[in-house]
Order: sequence, then structure tokens, then C-alpha cells
Amino acid sequence: MFASFLGYNPAHQLLGPHVLAQLPHYMMLDDHEVFDAFANDVEYFWRPSAPVRDVALEAYRQYQHSHNPQSYPPPALYYRFEFGGVHFFALDVRSERWKRKDPDPHS
Repeated sequence: MFASFLGYNPAHQLLGPHVLAQLPHYMMLDDHEVFDAFANDVEYFWRPSAPVRDVALEAYRQYQHSHNPQSYPPPALYYRFEFGGVHFFALDVRSERWKRKDPDPHS
């Protein structure tokens, strides 16, 4: 009700499922799939982020990434595909994200 009051129309209502079914679309992980401003070396509520990351990435793999071309073996989230004679490569720039420049704390 509040969304309709503000005039908000989700894309699926504007375009309709029949239009989206005719267009290619691919999934890509965003840092918000884990938590806002996720990085592998950032704590989540004062705890290591690895447990939250692992659960979030598994959910992403099962419910979103499973619809992408499976070009590379797991755990890779990047993939490649061809459409209309053009080759594409989708980078995974989120799951290997680090706040520090060097992810190795011993170097």
C-alpha cells in the first residue's frame, strides 16, 4: 500500500514477466547479498564474517547463480557466455573482496 501511494512500480509490474522471458538476463553477486559493505576481512557485529559469508554465498549459489552459465567449476562465481555472436565474461568482484590492499596478513 505504501509503495503504491508513492507511485512505486516494480520493474516486473512495468515490463511484465512475458517481456523479461524474452530477454537474456544473468545474476551477479553484490556485497549486499552477504551484508552491507562486505569484505572478507571485515567483522560482522564484532565477529568474523566468514560464517555469514559462507551461508550467504551458498544461498546465492543455490537460488541465483544456478541460473547462470556454469562455465567454471565451483567455487567460481564468475562465468562466460555468448549472445548474438558476442562473447562476454562476468567478473566476480565481490566474493573475493578485501578491505586491506593485501589479503595476506603475514606479508
